[in-house]
Amino acid sequence: MEEKIVLTPVDFTELSEYAIVHAVEMAQSLKAKVLLIHIVKDGSEIKKARQKLLVHMDELGEKYPDVTIQSIIRIGDIYNDVSNAAIENGAQMIIMGTHGMKGAQFLTGSRALKVVGDSEVPFLIIQKGLPDFNGINNILVPLTLEKYTKQKLSHVKFIAKYFDSKVILTVPKEKDEFLKNKLTRDLKYSEQYFKEAGIPFEVFEVNGKNEVDSYLNLVDEYKIDLIVVMNHSEGLFPTISNSVQDIITNKKKTPIFLINPLSTSSITVLGNYSGGD
Repeated sequence: MEEKIVLTPVDFTELSEYAIVHAVEMAQSLKAKVLLIHIVKDGSEIKKARQKLLVHMDELGEKYPDVTIQSIIRIGDIYNDVSNAAIENGAQMIIMGTHGMKGAQFLTGSRALKVVGDSEVPFLIIQKGLPDFNGINNILVPLTLEKYTKQKLSHVKFIAKYFDSKVILTVPKEKDEFLKNKLTRDLKYSEQYFKEAGIPFEVFEVNGKNEVDSYLNLVDEYKIDLIVVMNHSEGLFPTISNSVQDIITNKKKTPIFLINPLSTSSITVLGNYSGGD
């Protein structure tokens, strides 16, 4: 059986500490290993960083004796090395807070957005103030006109099966007949997909002009624990689309599972599933 690995960047800030605890608690439920990564600018910082990480691991080890926790230090920068380290170490998920390294807003600024916008490994993005992890009972899955719906469903399938979750599917209201037919096909596929997997689900139509507000209303109504979104930004450089940014920074502080589409016929999602576009 493939070892499940959750990678979490560490910068010794308050939000970083919060993200680590969330990662360890989730890894405990997933029976996964936690890999902490700290990135330094040059070799002179390694000794102090190693000392801090050892303190971290000792404290976490006492609190979570059943979770394997390891750490690595890399010389480089957060914009390139988080995703690279996740791939090199076989991590299936990166858990990180909405703020990143010291003095920087993680989800603002074109360079910082590249951390998640250019990642082949999905990010679980959390905000400070989120309650302790207590499983994933309800998952909100917005269906949009994006191309890679099957990839999103593959991720949702694993999470829902593992946590015995219910899926809440949403589709936007669409007047254009061509686009409406596309959404109808995707919805039928999604419904059949979850029926065959034995995953309970409900479907809601949301107002296309206020989709984020509609999602947040469902968060309250169904006590949503996770929103799964596919990034669908366009342009020459990977980034995060405005609509996805709004969901990531939602006022309900609901965790976001962010997937960047992969142009491949085989994807890995904490387990192996095949899927096309």
